[in-house]
Amino acid sequence: KKLKAKELNRSAGRIKSLIQHLAAAGAWVTDEAVAKLQQLDGEAEAARAAEKAAAESFRLAEDLLPGTGERAWELLFNAARQYSVEAAYPNDDFPYTGPGARCVLCQTPLAEAASRLNRFNDYLKTKVAAAADASRKKVEEARAKINRADLRVRLDDSLAGELDLLDGSASATVRAWLTAVEERRQWMLAALVSHNWCSPPALPENPRRQLRSLAANQLKAARFFERASDEKARQLLVKEQAELAA
Repeated sequence: KKLKAKELNRSAGRIKSLIQHLAAAGAWVTDEAVAKLQQLDGEAEAARAAEKAAAESFRLAEDLLPGTGERAWELLFNAARQYSVEAAYPNDDFPYTGPGARCVLCQTPLAEAASRLNRFNDYLKTKVAAAADASRKKVEEARAKINRADLRVRLDDSLAGELDLLDGSASATVRAWLTAVEERRQWMLAALVSHNWCSPPALPENPRRQLRSLAANQLKAARFFERASDEKARQLLVKEQAELAA
């Protein structure tokens, strides 16, 4: 009876561990997680629109190439900034426009272009550009976390068989739920590209309630066998005590 009780307790432990792993996986794709990601994407889209409008206004000041002030141009400008402070003019702030200064891209003397370079740098420091950049970073960080999240939950044949002995539908329910979790994760990543957050894939109820019931039944059965074992031991001690007294 003691061995049976231990076996049942171990079974309950395995089911509890599965429940914890399911909870960790499901946390990434809840309705709340989707809403938070959608909000980040919406904020980034609004910031991009504001950045584009500001760039168009910025270009009106003088004859500048199409796209100046927008994302591709910003990346180019920031790359020039990095090259300047790390290699070309490491002892000077960017943009360096002092004596003998040259453009870090075409490497011709700056001369009259120095004032324009300073104006470009000032533009990138505006609240609009900074807000757009911050929003992009938040979205990229969220995307990276969702991509890296390990939603795989180990449900080997042994554990699946153990569950099905207790409830014939248990392992199928768990596997169906895990498939739905992965489908929703992929949909979330796709929505960050399309910005279409309509009709998310349905997420069935987490099977943890069903599994908790199975674990509770195993623990209840374990306690029964433990009590039965203790009662048998007590009866043996009473018999031995009576024999000694005689």
